[in-house]
Amino acid sequence: MGLETSGTLMASYGRLFGWLNLAVQAVFVLEIAVRLSAHWPRILQFFRDGWNCFDFAVVAISLLPDVGPFATVARLARVLRVTRVLSSFPELRLIVSTMLRSIPSMGHVILLLGLLLSEIDYMETLEGSGFKFNNPNVKSTCGCGSSFSA
Repeated sequence: MGLETSGTLMASYGRLFGWLNLAVQAVFVLEIAVRLSAHWPRILQFFRDGWNCFDFAVVAISLLPDVGPFATVARLARVLRVTRVLSSFPELRLIVSTMLRSIPSMGHVILLLGLLLSEIDYMETLEGSGFKFNNPNVKSTCGCGSSFSA
């Protein structure tokens, strides 16, 4: 896909890139077909595994035509085909699954750091009441949202 962004390479090797893409796509479709047939006659069991659903979705989306509003989606699906390697190696699946499960915990750590590095006060004034957030790292205020550096 990256090579397709070069006009000179596409002019010289565009047909070759097209055939290579078609060959890779055919291999992936054949692989999904074999894996689905392995679950015959209970094909729905294939879709109980999240990785199988991911593989099927990537291959199905990559079959979208490269024209019209779905061109970007189809190109993205071709890039996602590389990520299917994850489903082939259990060790990589374990690493990715662990990282995905740790995201909520990382959010809690970021929230705690935000609480430690800023001040929160509840104020009641004549204009109203509410929480006021003070960041001690503010150098100046301009209202643009990027007036401090950590």
